[in-house]
Amino acid sequence: MKWSKKDYKKSLTDDDDSSSPMASPLLKKLIILNFLNFLSSTIIVDSSEPQCRHYTSIISFGDSVADTGNYVHLSDVNHPPQAAFLPYGETFFHSPSDRYSDGRLIIDFIAEFLGLPYVPPYFGSQNVSFEQGINFAVYGATALDRSFLVEKGIESEITNVSLSVQLNIFKQILPNLCASSSRDCREMLRGSLILMGEIGGNDYDYLFLEGKSITEIKELVPLVIRAISSAIMNLIDLGGKTFLVPGNSPIGCFSAHLTLFQTAKEEEYDPLTGCLTWLNEFGEYHNVQLKAELKRLQKLYPHVNIVYADYYNSLYRFFKEPAKYGFKNRPLVACCGAGGQYNFTIYQQCGYGGVSYCQNPSEYVNWDGFHFTEATHQKMAHDILNGPYATPTFDWSCLGSASKLILSFLLLFSSITIVASSEPLCRNYKSIISFGDSIADTGSYVHLADVNHLPQAAFLPYGETFFHSPSGRYSDGRLIIDFIAEFLGLPYVPPYFASQNVSFEQGINFAVYGATALDRAFLMETGIESDFTNVSLSVQLNIFKQILPNLCASSSRDCRKMLGDSLILMGEIGGNDFNYPFFEGKSINEIKELVPLVIKAISSAIVDLIDLGGKSFLVPGNFPLGCFPAYLTLFQTANEEEHDPFTGCMPRLNEFGEHHNEQLKTELKRLQKLYPHANIIYADYYNSMYRFFQEPAKYGFKNRPLGACCGVGGKYNFTVNEECGKRGVSYCQDPSEYVNWDGYHLTEATHKNMAHGLLNGPYATPAFDWSCLGSGTKKEEKVHRRLSLAMAFPLKKLIILSFLLIFSSTIIAASSETPCRYYNSIISFGDSYSDTGNYLYLCDVNHPPPAAFLPYGETFFHHPSGRNSDGRLIIDFIAEYLGLPYVPPYFGSQNVSFEKGINFAVYGATALDGAVLAEKGIGSELTNVSLSVQLNIFKQILPNLCASSSRDCREMLGDSLILMGQIGSNDYYYPLFQGKSISEFRDIVPLVIKAISSAIVDLINLGGKAFLVPGLDPLGCYPPYLTLFQTGKKEEYDPLTGCLTWLNEFGEYHNVQLKTELRRLRKLYPHVNIIYADYYNSLYRFFKEPAKYGFKNRPLVACCGVGECGYRGVSYCQNPSEYVNWDGYHLTEATHQKLVYGILNGPYATPAFDWSCPGSPSVDKEYFFSKPPCRHYKSIISFGDSSADTGNFIRLSDVNHPPQGAFLPYGETFFHSSTGRYSDGRLIIDFIAEFLGLPYVPPYFGSQNVSLENGINFAVYGATALDRAFLVEKGIVSDFTNVSLSVQLNIFKQILPNLCASPSRDCREMLGDSLILMGEIGVNDYNYPLCEGKSINDIKELVPLVTKAISSAIVDLVDLGGKTFLVPGNFPLGCYPSYLTLFQTTEEEELDPFTGCLPWLNEFGEHHNEQLKKELKRLQKLYPHVSIIYADYYNSMYRFFQEPAKYGFKNRPLGACCGVGGKYNFTVNKECGYRGVSYCQNTSEYVNWDGYHLTEATHQKMAHGLLNGPYATPAFDWSCLGSASPDKEYPFSI
Repeated sequence: MKWSKKDYKKSLTDDDDSSSPMASPLLKKLIILNFLNFLSSTIIVDSSEPQCRHYTSIISFGDSVADTGNYVHLSDVNHPPQAAFLPYGETFFHSPSDRYSDGRLIIDFIAEFLGLPYVPPYFGSQNVSFEQGINFAVYGATALDRSFLVEKGIESEITNVSLSVQLNIFKQILPNLCASSSRDCREMLRGSLILMGEIGGNDYDYLFLEGKSITEIKELVPLVIRAISSAIMNLIDLGGKTFLVPGNSPIGCFSAHLTLFQTAKEEEYDPLTGCLTWLNEFGEYHNVQLKAELKRLQKLYPHVNIVYADYYNSLYRFFKEPAKYGFKNRPLVACCGAGGQYNFTIYQQCGYGGVSYCQNPSEYVNWDGFHFTEATHQKMAHDILNGPYATPTFDWSCLGSASKLILSFLLLFSSITIVASSEPLCRNYKSIISFGDSIADTGSYVHLADVNHLPQAAFLPYGETFFHSPSGRYSDGRLIIDFIAEFLGLPYVPPYFASQNVSFEQGINFAVYGATALDRAFLMETGIESDFTNVSLSVQLNIFKQILPNLCASSSRDCRKMLGDSLILMGEIGGNDFNYPFFEGKSINEIKELVPLVIKAISSAIVDLIDLGGKSFLVPGNFPLGCFPAYLTLFQTANEEEHDPFTGCMPRLNEFGEHHNEQLKTELKRLQKLYPHANIIYADYYNSMYRFFQEPAKYGFKNRPLGACCGVGGKYNFTVNEECGKRGVSYCQDPSEYVNWDGYHLTEATHKNMAHGLLNGPYATPAFDWSCLGSGTKKEEKVHRRLSLAMAFPLKKLIILSFLLIFSSTIIAASSETPCRYYNSIISFGDSYSDTGNYLYLCDVNHPPPAAFLPYGETFFHHPSGRNSDGRLIIDFIAEYLGLPYVPPYFGSQNVSFEKGINFAVYGATALDGAVLAEKGIGSELTNVSLSVQLNIFKQILPNLCASSSRDCREMLGDSLILMGQIGSNDYYYPLFQGKSISEFRDIVPLVIKAISSAIVDLINLGGKAFLVPGLDPLGCYPPYLTLFQTGKKEEYDPLTGCLTWLNEFGEYHNVQLKTELRRLRKLYPHVNIIYADYYNSLYRFFKEPAKYGFKNRPLVACCGVGECGYRGVSYCQNPSEYVNWDGYHLTEATHQKLVYGILNGPYATPAFDWSCPGSPSVDKEYFFSKPPCRHYKSIISFGDSSADTGNFIRLSDVNHPPQGAFLPYGETFFHSSTGRYSDGRLIIDFIAEFLGLPYVPPYFGSQNVSLENGINFAVYGATALDRAFLVEKGIVSDFTNVSLSVQLNIFKQILPNLCASPSRDCREMLGDSLILMGEIGVNDYNYPLCEGKSINDIKELVPLVTKAISSAIVDLVDLGGKTFLVPGNFPLGCYPSYLTLFQTTEEEELDPFTGCLPWLNEFGEHHNEQLKKELKRLQKLYPHVSIIYADYYNSMYRFFQEPAKYGFKNRPLGACCGVGGKYNFTVNKECGYRGVSYCQNTSEYVNWDGYHLTEATHQKMAHGLLNGPYATPAFDWSCLGSASPDKEYPFSI
């Protein structure tokens, strides 16, 4: 189409390309992702100081994307621009604010985040303080001066306030700005965040709209970039330190551009988004040039932080996946406009008369064709401030946990807010005021009812689950309001009616069963009967108003303050207004007429309460009534299409509920705008509950969630007139498995799950903010916010913590106190699973059991320890985790203290007494120390145990973790092996369960408070059972695992009975924590996916077997850690370790343990037991070869023949000169030093007058692990250097006394405080023979020798005092250009089809690594006080060849950056550093640097994976480093 520049001039929004939005779902901790963008983008900041600052002001330049009013003030008052009229500003400011949006801009959200006022426009502002910000951005502004554009024939009539004009004005007024501040000018700029745009978009737009070609417009790009760069340099010279520099937006997705450049050519549009590709490609071209320039500036000014804001990608995702970010599926359409495919017409633009705008701007990306909605700006601002669309990312860590700015911003984005504007209102609620119907009625209706005709809720089973008697609540236990009260540390809210001598200071409840939102009189006029009650919402409210003076008089607070400190629960109310006409047969359309009236009644009540002082309202929506048994029964139909095929619910009823909810949300949004100081929270009861019908099992409910628990008859267990509470009506055995209680109301379990979703998100909008409830607040894995309220009574804290835990696990307990405790000891009962030596002592010394001999105990203890495993048991890992000694066996222990633990578990023990089993015809000859025998012995010696302790007996048991087994499996084992069938001994299961339960009750009566009760294992996966019951019938085996299904089903049957009994006990003893340990599923996963957990693919095989383990002639496997099973009946140490992790850290403990108490242990890795302790490393000591050489080889070389590393382009990327490193920039060791806040590690050789206090490096290019003399003997030539690992170590030992003499620490202390980097070393030992043509088999003979050399060096350093070692493995050498060139082949099968690497060479590297890991494991056992960390260089690097693009590398990752010729850009004798050898333009896109070594970009990514996981085993622990902790995705940009 054709159009003229005149047509466009008025329509132009200078920021077409720049007004980009950005959103983010849920704001995570602002410190975590500080370095993610740094690595995942193309910009590499060479060196920048720690960026975390308290910004005291914002200085802004740019165009309409940041204009907060300048253009309106500069315009002719007789011809004001569009932004001077509504609907501009409508969403947030409710009046035009002179911003080009419906509400706030990105700059506004940044200001809010920083706790600063909105940035005032410079032009037209009178009597305004600019101390905290000043804005020069003007609609239509350009980066280039107008005079220059005019010379180029480009018209820009909108404004003459280009970037240089804005900057010059700033310079002119700067002295005045500083004079009005207590800071000097440089200090003022230093404390400011300087926003550079967006600017430049209009320079291109004017040309685009004048019909210039892309080629012509591209000529402007370097000029625009230079203008931006020049402005930044000017501001740096004035003192600026932090710049946020936005890129161009995807203007090909803008409604205006899509309209103006509309075409029928499909190929011009992106098929996924509908955007114009050629326009977007231009935007990307600009951005690439801008990033390159910012990179250059960053190198020039390393003390300055220049952050690139990626407006393009932040915005483009909304066009790719609009629904994901809350936008409509037509994201290219403008909200405010008129006509056409994109709702944009050049002469009928937003703000003009007759141009309408959309009902809900938050569903639109684009506002007016050129600019964006507030919703878009909000999402963009979030991801700029919090990543990943800022490079490098901002660091907010210095703002402290007390910073309300962060917390408020967190809340702002963590909900799908329907609130246009509300302050973040974190409060300590001191009371709850409740209105509503039976959903919140805590007893009012029962008290109002005729005593001769009491309602159902006055009788059992109402209240049975929790209160154990009727409480007037319409449920088996607690309601949502009760869980809210518990969560807030408040008492349950008493009902107002008939409560006598009850204090209402902390809550009052007017909710009544059957209540309506509309008055009864009105309903009757409409022909609707409501016989239950006349206490409608207005009646409840009027009563409240009448008694309010008395309520305030009894409180120390005035009425307004009392209401302001209260959480006001508005229902649920309105459901009955619809129920009555539904049950009278009215049509949906008739009932829909009531909806606006009901909502008006709720709204009116809220307004009344706000006028009285109310500040916080929780307003529930309607339920999915079409899923309730009462409705499903009353409206039952054979018509299948009337039921949802997935849930069985009735869609027409549910749709009505959703209709009500939409109207309610719209009204709440309106109220929030009217009362921005109030916090009006919508409680989404509909979706919170509907998920239980969609995935019942996921939430712990039965797969028939539509049936009532308490009822009689029919498909849904509901019959009118035979309802719950009436005689003859039964209820289900376990209400916690049911969603619905009585047909109309819900179970306690449902209320509990719903309450969690409201209090902790995502079913409250906006989400609650609990951040002000004390510094103890922690972010947890399953509960986003834990409360640690500073209350007077510890009990209140316990209630809160308990409530959170209940929801954060699959707990089925009705009530249990918080399990977080300091366990001072472990008391253990059970069988061989927990036996730490008892059976060995009880046996005949002439006939010791197998566990008395090796290989039992071999892996860890290196001798038999009486344990039936190769090493530690589950109980041992629990003891380690709790910081307790291993639990000593009671029998045979002499002069042993039992103060921290005692163990009665005995191999072969049963839950039932031997006499009971004998009566059943079951022999149990191994031992007679059954569970009751163990318990009786404990009771007998208990007085002595307590006497030796400073605690009394009850206190001692209360502070202990009591391990109840595993016990019971032998009760089934004996009859199984005596040939009895399952059906013959199935009847002993309840007896076994009763024995365990009886023991727990006995121990509770003695004072026990915390029990860990394991279930049965999947016995059908155990070798003895598989051997003894071997069969040719395939159907008896699980096809996935090979286990015997019938035997596993029996184990599951036992576990179901055990869990049911534990649930019963929890109800009886709510103050006790009874934890079910799911041994079955925790173990079964290893049989399903053995490789995933580090086991061999034949997990059913025993490690130690052929005959029984421990007997002569019976061998055991080479590596027990690869086996699940140890000896057929018992498990390996590796299995125990993995099992216990899942129990202590979830999800295999129900309820989960709570380790949140200060000082409690913390679990965060699968192999947490060998986790290195957190240390402040004060120095780095390094040994190795060129991978870590920071200059030694250059200094050792002949000055007349310096090596390649002495010349550029080595060092070019970061140091801009050669430094002796074999890379274009920094090495892994450099990034480690940066990360630890240490200087780069100086090379030992040739360093003069250099302090070695913070580090010393002996690594030398070409060095080997084996001595040169030895290699020469083997016929292997190594001409490069004779500084092998042992030579490096000997030099270190010689100079060590001098090193220690300089610092204030002795030598052992110095080594203990150092991170010792052992390489990489060893690869050259293999390189030399490889390049000499030796075979792999010949070279493999060197592997044990190389490993031994590394091990020997570690041992030497441990003896000197070393405590932390980082030991790298070998690289995937088969992916290196040098090897690929030297061993080039045309045989395709010799190359990996996915990566192109040489598999045989990589397999050799893996072989070395396996041997090295095995040796490190051995050393770790020998030196448990030392942390020996394996650095997985192989896999850390190999991923770059598998998915290069994912990590920012080119799709040809096998080629060297610096080299010449050949497929891999590598030629021997024409290597990098020689004359005529060129290098690539962008080194950060290459994995390999020179054929043998890696680029800085590769080193950086590898270092991150080591320091921050998962390529270090065990992972580093940085938790002790405080707020500076490198708890970041990519830490190096700090």
